[in-house]
Amino acid sequence: MQYCGLLLHAGVSSCAQLAQMPASRLHKNLLRLQVALLQKRELCPTVGEVTQWIQQARLIQR
Repeated sequence: MQYCGLLLHAGVSSCAQLAQMPASRLHKNLLRLQVALLQKRELCPTVGEVTQWIQQARLIQR
């Protein structure tokens, strides 16, 4: 996964945690971290991608 390290820096270390995150809040945190760490806003995942990750994590949790 391309953004695994970024998710870990945002405090998401499991599918269970990811499944519980609101997409907008997680995206905001990822964007803030991406800019702070790499100073590259354009490399941040989109809200749509983050939403898909959360939906997939919820399916795995079932």
